Amino acid sequence: MMDEYLAIGQLIAFGLDPRLSPGRSGDYQELVTRFRNDPDFRQRVVAVAGGQGLDILDCSPVYGLVFAATGTDSPYYMRLEDYAAMSAEERYLNAFVFLAIATACYPTADALDADDGPLPQITVSQVLRLMNRMADQIRERSKDEDPPVAEPQVEPLYRLILRWRERDTTGDERSNPHVKAGMVRRALKWLVANGLADEIATAKDAFRIRSRFRLHVKDAVASIGPALAHVRDLAGDATT
Repeated sequence: MMDEYLAIGQLIAFGLDPRLSPGRSGDYQELVTRFRNDPDFRQRVVAVAGGQGLDILDCSPVYGLVFAATGTDSPYYMRLEDYAAMSAEERYLNAFVFLAIATACYPTADALDADDGPLPQITVSQVLRLMNRMADQIRERSKDEDPPVAEPQVEPLYRLILRWRERDTTGDERSNPHVKAGMVRRALKWLVANGLADEIATAKDAFRIRSRFRLHVKDAVASIGPALAHVRDLAGDATT
């Protein structure tokens, strides 16, 4: 039984390391195969992971074990304030950035559900253009030109997006994470660091999005579904 617990712990540890895949580790590959073929072992892994605050979204021979936090009380749950230090306005913008990335990758529900589709490739400029076009669509649809009288500090999201600086660099020519292009770049590099994307070396600011990201977006639909559907609707109008 001790060997069983050791195997469970090893598999969960492998799954928590975004740099690993079964193709790069014989031990990981063996444990993934066991998880997929041995119902008793799979049940124990699911139980132990759940006790740690982790849901298992998938276990693939290609990308391995994919986890998501079980809820806001999970030690693995990440809030925007954990992502980066930012102002209240920047929190709104960064949340919209991730919605725009998801929309650029999976513009329809069918694209999100496609298990065997090609891996999306996107660029910082592509996501930035999409954000601006969607903000234009929100402005055209909006009937409330001014914020509520009782909440003058509440600026409509489209105004925030359209007035925010688009590009800039710091004094040493690094990307500025406080402008829109920098926010998009930081978000995509965060996906890379967490095993959800790969940077394409042959193109500037280009990224290939892994299937792991699609699984996370699908898992999040329960909570962000209405927002994602609305953003897709805006994106569709923006391209017509």
